[in-house]
Amino acid sequence: MANVVVFEKSPDLFHDILDISRGLPHSITRITNFNEIIDDNHSLKTDLLVLNKTGNIPLSKLYPRITGMHTPPKVLVVVDKPDITELEFVLREGALDYIQRDNAIEHLQALLTRLDGVLFEEELSWADVGERFHIFGSCSELRKCLKTVAKASKSDVSVLIHGDTGTGKELFARAIHGLSERRNENLIVVDCASLPATLVESILFGYSKGAFTGADSKSEGLVMRAHKGTLFLDEVSELPLDLQKNFLRVLQERRFRPVGAKSEVESDFRLVAATNKDLSQMVKEGLFRADLLYRIQSLKLNLPPLRERREDLVGLANQLLLKACEKNRVPMKSFSKEFLEILRRHDWPGNVRELENVLDSVVAVSHNQPIIYPEQLPFYVRVKAAKRSMGHEGTPPPRIDLLQEPAREWSGRPLPNYKAYRNELLESMERQYFRELQRSSRGDIGKAMKVANLSRARLYEFYKKYNLTGANKDEY
Repeated sequence: MANVVVFEKSPDLFHDILDISRGLPHSITRITNFNEIIDDNHSLKTDLLVLNKTGNIPLSKLYPRITGMHTPPKVLVVVDKPDITELEFVLREGALDYIQRDNAIEHLQALLTRLDGVLFEEELSWADVGERFHIFGSCSELRKCLKTVAKASKSDVSVLIHGDTGTGKELFARAIHGLSERRNENLIVVDCASLPATLVESILFGYSKGAFTGADSKSEGLVMRAHKGTLFLDEVSELPLDLQKNFLRVLQERRFRPVGAKSEVESDFRLVAATNKDLSQMVKEGLFRADLLYRIQSLKLNLPPLRERREDLVGLANQLLLKACEKNRVPMKSFSKEFLEILRRHDWPGNVRELENVLDSVVAVSHNQPIIYPEQLPFYVRVKAAKRSMGHEGTPPPRIDLLQEPAREWSGRPLPNYKAYRNELLESMERQYFRELQRSSRGDIGKAMKVANLSRARLYEFYKKYNLTGANKDEY
């Protein structure tokens, strides 16, 4: 039996759902106050929330309250008049569907008959995955990634993990492997960026004895070592182009020929790949095979950088501090208010890895002091914080005088036609604006949307166009 809650001001949809649910085991309840399911003081268990939007309810503010619950329900949004931007938002946030009121009864009748399969197919919540694999945080983007990891545990599909350096790509790869049916077999980690160009094929696929000078014995290679387990290709963007074609066949057939061998061998492995680069752009530039990209990203995770996880920062810092104290065998320490303020103001270009290294350093220099103060931070963090406090955050990016730029840019070359000249000038202005917007908002997408008066989807289009941070969001 599932607990279905209908949120609406008038009982219009609720009565219709009661009619079509006769004979089904589900409990149907109506609420008019959202706190009845959101507040910790209330105990109304909700498996499916039917959100009937009949007024000017701002879903962008309402929906995060749902996804922020420890065990968020599945959500079906019903509207009188659809809005495309709103539709994209709720589906991106994980809603089951976004439908018009005219079609709601037919849709709900079909949904209620198969509700058990929809609701209870995932045994692990995002919080369970995070706790089990020590992935700390609860921001919406991280929750999406953890939910995808939970879904990935039920299949052998290939997963592509995208994220900046230090965001925890290998940690997520280990979680995917650890939840899969292959968890008792090998997880083979391959750093594609460190593979020697002349040996990459023999390292991956192995070789037979005598295949080349120095091959005194047979080697099975990393792909064969991943048999029955998981092969994790870190920095997959660095895989040489000539090898990408061979590897594509390996993914399709799970068969390959070691260097110097007379016959093929089989390896039953699951592929997880990771990159900090825009592979779609690399495909356009001829640096990565399109068919290989399609093959490796059956599921995709976009790990958020730490600067977009401000709400997670203090909790994450406390967890990493505990880890650092245990590693150094010292009693647990606490942060001073001033120390936390500097952590919040730092932009963390190295992401979680940088934060972990900073806290390791702080624990090492604070010795037996129970409270950590700003003077114990590494020099570069303190300098940056001091500059910001004085209004000098470093040398600002050069301001382009757009009226002078074209004359300098076209100097020595034939002047283009007017249309090309105008387009070049407008693109230069546009690029400068969005670079400045991204810099001034410090990675805060909500703030950037408000300043630019653009929707989230439109903002990401411009960020992606100019290769700015946070642009690699394929779902937009």
